[in-house]
Amino acid sequence: SVASTASADILRAMSPKMLFDYLSIRLNGPKASGKRIVLNFNFPDIKSQYVLTVENGVLNYASDRQSLVADATITTTKENLDAILSKQASLNQKMASGEFRVDGNKAALADLFALLDNFPFWFNIVTP
Repeated sequence: SVASTASADILRAMSPKMLFDYLSIRLNGPKASGKRIVLNFNFPDIKSQYVLTVENGVLNYASDRQSLVADATITTTKENLDAILSKQASLNQKMASGEFRVDGNKAALADLFALLDNFPFWFNIVTP
């Protein structure tokens, strides 16, 4: 199997802030240019809230707050988000089971995921 840059175990060990930092690194800035996405995340299991904003080709987040003008509000557990990001479960599976709730524009979340790059584990640090 091909090694991944962030295994399920690594994602599980990340705090939400570290996870959102990781997503900001994976954001393809040129593809995100001109797009604006605002998503509220509620994690009842760890009693925390975040707002993610993609604007000017950059993903930023703030903790302990929600946006009144968010495109969508996602309510799930950190474990469910980890499972989706590590491809151990699909977003559709988690939504159908009710474990991942999206209130508002569901396409905004799909748009965010479409803007994320996947990096190969083995890459050339120095090229000839």
